[in-house]
Amino acid sequence: MTVITDRARAGSLHGEWSELVDRSPRPSVFLTPEWMLAWWDAYAGDLQMYLLEVRHRDRLVGVFPLAYRTGTLPMIQGWSNDYTDRFGPVVDAEAREAVETAARHLAGEAPRWHRLDLRPLSSADPATGWLTDALSAVGVGVGTTEWWRSPIVDLPGDPGTLRAGLGGSFRSTLRRKARRATAEGLDVEIRTDAAALDAALAVSAESWAHREGTGIGSTPANERFYRSLASAAEARGWLRIALLRGRDGEAVAYELNLVRGGDAVNLKLGYRESAADLSPGLVLRDRVMDALIAENAATFDLLGTAEPYKLHWAGRTVPHMRLRGFPPTAAGRLAHGYRHRFRPAAGRALRWVRRGRRDAG
Repeated sequence: MTVITDRARAGSLHGEWSELVDRSPRPSVFLTPEWMLAWWDAYAGDLQMYLLEVRHRDRLVGVFPLAYRTGTLPMIQGWSNDYTDRFGPVVDAEAREAVETAARHLAGEAPRWHRLDLRPLSSADPATGWLTDALSAVGVGVGTTEWWRSPIVDLPGDPGTLRAGLGGSFRSTLRRKARRATAEGLDVEIRTDAAALDAALAVSAESWAHREGTGIGSTPANERFYRSLASAAEARGWLRIALLRGRDGEAVAYELNLVRGGDAVNLKLGYRESAADLSPGLVLRDRVMDALIAENAATFDLLGTAEPYKLHWAGRTVPHMRLRGFPPTAAGRLAHGYRHRFRPAAGRALRWVRRGRRDAG
């Protein structure tokens, strides 16, 4: 196993890393070097790269995109933050031992660390279970908490079947909004080139997400990330930027999606607040569903949490979790016991006392 601390060295794995994603138990665009390296370049900041490269007979069988955060209580974390909807190790489906190798390294050979923090890991990915088991087997104190449940749309072969599965009230709303959009001269354009991101950025600058600092251009780091990702995704044929335009040709809403191997993911959806009365996000999402079905996409992952507007479309959700690990030391065992045993027990006791007081009152 090799520890990579240099960005150029990590980039040199690109071809093998891409092939490894295809051999993983649940291939995902979020495991690809296109996604991961764009994230590192935009958000790493003062993190120190600590990527674990695992090989078997010179074949790459595991990539663990980790980083070291120094300080009084040093931490090892994944390449993820609040703008990341998925994270995980990249492991050959036939090489579970790669996870065990990485776990042994973290338990005994890595620089001193106080906590391991990985999120959000898909509970449906076998590699998540492998990692949890491997860390526990080498004495790392592991605790998991649910992070969120993401809505997934299983796309049928035709739009009619999709709509037949929606709630009656929601179908009526879609028809009404579609008629008004037509009357207002709104039309959809779907682009596969990174240059279309400029129009999306212009829309995002007038959205609520921009005000809250979560828009694609609301910070220099965000814009750097999405521009880099869009360029890499265009080169791979994954990029889909849907623009809802008015009669004057100006975009009033956008959707930024990636489609890889028949699986679509929605990274961002935004609209100008001045056009909110037209329900541009709903109109655009309706058209995007048709376009994805037309290109034979099998699933559409709406990411994030199971918010009501997403559940109108989605037939199921996939749970994701946060994994915290504590080193196999006396201090680590104490920290693990406090975080995952004492605190939850104290919280339950406090809730019990409060319920008792309410009932008594």
